[in-house]
Amino acid sequence: MSFAEELSNLGKEINASFDARVNFLGKNITDVKNMQLDAKKLISHFSKDRKAMGRKLRADLGGFVEDLTDTVDGLKAKFHKEQNAIHRECKEAHSAWMGAAKSMTSKRRNFGGNLTKAKQKASQKSH
Repeated sequence: MSFAEELSNLGKEINASFDARVNFLGKNITDVKNMQLDAKKLISHFSKDRKAMGRKLRADLGGFVEDLTDTVDGLKAKFHKEQNAIHRECKEAHSAWMGAAKSMTSKRRNFGGNLTKAKQKASQKSH
């Protein structure tokens, strides 16, 4: 081979190598752009899903709060009724006890007189 042919072949190889590198870079640029588009689509999809989940969670939370409020209101009403019933029972028991206490006080005050009457009845029956 002559020197001119070798330089010609070297030039062709350099051109082929350059074209291969340019094609490789062009393919990489296209692949990166496609990855960017795919990433944007994925991010957009995630964003839509997140918004939909947020709406669902807010709706579910609203329902939960309403149910909880109704439950708490029901429990408060039930507790209030039970508390009133216990209060009435305690008031009635106190009134009954005060009546019994008045009766015991009266009997204690008249103990001497009642004892004298009981003695008289006992002596009348024994005669």
